[in-house]
Amino acid sequence: MATIRRRKRKQESDPNELFLFTQEEMSGEWRDTKQNTVDTASPSCMSVVQTVEATDTQPDMEYMTDNMLWALKQMDSIDDIRQIRLIAMEVGSIASARVNLNTIYKLQTMPYQTLDGYQFVSLYYASFHFAFPSMLNGIKLPYEHAFGEALSKFEEWKIQRP
Repeated sequence: MATIRRRKRKQESDPNELFLFTQEEMSGEWRDTKQNTVDTASPSCMSVVQTVEATDTQPDMEYMTDNMLWALKQMDSIDDIRQIRLIAMEVGSIASARVNLNTIYKLQTMPYQTLDGYQFVSLYYASFHFAFPSMLNGIKLPYEHAFGEALSKFEEWKIQRP
């Protein structure tokens, strides 16, 4: 007597659902837009965070804009989109818990650099701008205006550089 197997139902996808990665990226391969090559994904890494005692005050938006311009230049100088994606994923995983401007961050994807809270938030925005531009509006922090100003300064800087 033959046994009848139950068919597995296909999961219906919700068209309103946002995905952090495309199907290609989830499979472990993605196209490097700068070098136009396909490579296998590197394993993700963990991060170290240290908290520094400081009082909570209103953020300095001019300082934030300057740091965002710095972060955009940093990301532009990295030739490998995979490295930018690793930075974005690490920063995003830390930021999903909580972002504190009075914290010193040390990222394993950038081992020779420590970041203050402003630099960390700036790197969050800049890395997502380069690695996952469609996800940029998903960053739920109140610094979109500062990022917009930094982005316009960055575009001007790109035109003027030799």
